[in-house]
Amino acid sequence: MLENAHLRARTFYFLDLLAGRALGTRCPSCGSRTREPKVRKNAGLGTIFTCNGCGLLFRPTGLMSPAVARWYYSNLYNEVSIASSMELQYDREALQRAVAGQGKDRSVAVSALVEQLPPARRRIGVFGCSWGYEVELLRNAGLDAYGIELSRPHREFANRELRVTVYESAEAAGRAESNTGLVISSHVLEHIPRLHDALQQIDRHLSPDVQLHIVPSVDPEVPLSTVRVIIGREHPLGVTREFWLRWAEARGLAPELRMQENELWCTLRRPENAH
Repeated sequence: MLENAHLRARTFYFLDLLAGRALGTRCPSCGSRTREPKVRKNAGLGTIFTCNGCGLLFRPTGLMSPAVARWYYSNLYNEVSIASSMELQYDREALQRAVAGQGKDRSVAVSALVEQLPPARRRIGVFGCSWGYEVELLRNAGLDAYGIELSRPHREFANRELRVTVYESAEAAGRAESNTGLVISSHVLEHIPRLHDALQQIDRHLSPDVQLHIVPSVDPEVPLSTVRVIIGREHPLGVTREFWLRWAEARGLAPELRMQENELWCTLRRPENAH
């Protein structure tokens, strides 16, 4: 069974490479066709490009959803042990121990950002919250948080089992939440091919005072040691420092970039909230 799962995963990946090349190599964020190849993979089918327009690193995808490319949540992906065991969705304590052990509990960092916001703007939106555990961790830390998640099964689990509020989109959250001061995403944006659209939706519908986006650290100048490993089946994108600087400048936001082990933390503030 496991061998079949591996075969299906490899087949999906190969077909996605073919479809991605057939659709062309336009940047999925800014739409620019001006790009440079950084890493040649799979006889050129899986080549990773850097966009000259916005600095994003990307591999063209064709079969992934235009809204979110997290096919690693599918049964196929879990069968090949690429994602965490699905049983963890029911073992809350085990998952939270794993999150804490990997340094992925963001409560302390989020608390520091929330304290800088006006009292009426301290609601936290967790973009791409999956099963809702990150929302629960923030709430256990005394923070006021809700989630945004495209997957209906994940939303229903979070609502039913964790008793946390999760919306299907930033637009839906914006209709219900008028006091969102902070939006956080953790290892989500590198899975969304249409990154420009996703970030626009956050800004348009939630208008957060501060955003904190955490993505894997990639260095386009050292492709063999970082890009080749990170951007492949799981990660269609590499969200670089250059991308964040250009994105912030174009929208009048004040960016703060820092490295945290093998992660890139980007804090975006509206000018009146810059420190």
